[in-house]
Amino acid sequence: MQKQLIESAAYDGLKNGTHIDAEVYYSKGGLNPFSGDTVHRGYYLNVAPVRREGSTMSYTLFAGVMKLLMTTERYSQKQFEQAVELAKAETPGLIGLVLAKELAA
Repeated sequence: MQKQLIESAAYDGLKNGTHIDAEVYYSKGGLNPFSGDTVHRGYYLNVAPVRREGSTMSYTLFAGVMKLLMTTERYSQKQFEQAVELAKAETPGLIGLVLAKELAA
């Protein structure tokens, strides 16, 4: 599974981290064991707070948001590149959502 980091920025006052990362990845889909829902096969944008300390990185489960960018039958490099371009337009809005959630008291 290929992943590509779109943006990583440091923010002060986050509850669950020091940075917010936006990443595009491909998912084969299937049954989600946590919710019981079916996850669609395709390319997703994940925006989540992460804690970076030296060379280590950690994250809190369920602290971020993800968005399906495009569904597909199988992985291809050309479609992955299209998903990255779509993600660049969607990233600022999702970062705003995560920031609002993280900075709320």
